[in-house]
Amino acid sequence: MSGQQIKFQHIHKEGVGCILADLDCAQAKGLGLALHDLDSERDWETHLTFIFKSCLVHFERYLYSLF
Repeated sequence: MSGQQIKFQHIHKEGVGCILADLDCAQAKGLGLALHDLDSERDWETHLTFIFKSCLVHFERYLYSLF
């Protein structure tokens, strides 16, 4: 809407530093691949280590669903 590109701290040294999300594997991989398109020096999994943080509540729900 603003016409400006979203910037990420680990790529652009300014901008978004963390994305908090649930543990949906497809969404996480999609984020990683989108970041890889911006910076192909790192693979998509490495990008996630810089920016992706999982929600503890969702993580615990997932663990409890296994039992």
